[in-house]
Amino acid sequence: MLFRPMKPSDLADIIEIEKTCFTADAWSEEDFIYRMNEDTWHFVNLTLEDNGKVAAYLSATVVADEMNIDSVAVSPDYRRKGYASKLINLAIEKARTKFVMLEVRESNTPAITLYKSLGFKEVGLRKNYYERPVENAVLMTKCN
Repeated sequence: MLFRPMKPSDLADIIEIEKTCFTADAWSEEDFIYRMNEDTWHFVNLTLEDNGKVAAYLSATVVADEMNIDSVAVSPDYRRKGYASKLINLAIEKARTKFVMLEVRESNTPAITLYKSLGFKEVGLRKNYYERPVENAVLMTKCN
């Protein structure tokens, strides 16, 4: 297992994981290409590689002393091994921000449990934030 920065050659694997994990709200290849262009914003893009294949990834936006975890996903074959936690902790370490936030579907109890175990707190609700299906987002934050 190798944790490393995301690179363009990872796109096929990332898109496969993205479509598996976020069927209705999946990001496109263009979305990830844009996020790999650091001339636009400062992004933290990490992957977990296993035998040359991406098993998990995280993409976050960093502005000033804040980081927003925009997407984190683990291929079903690699779940329940602590890889999402490791990616989140590596992103927080790399970004060196004072404040981290994320949104998560209200029905995604496993993710909410994971984020709480990492020290995130529920601080709000974004009504009808997600589409397909329409669902509220739980806003969670962590201060470093």
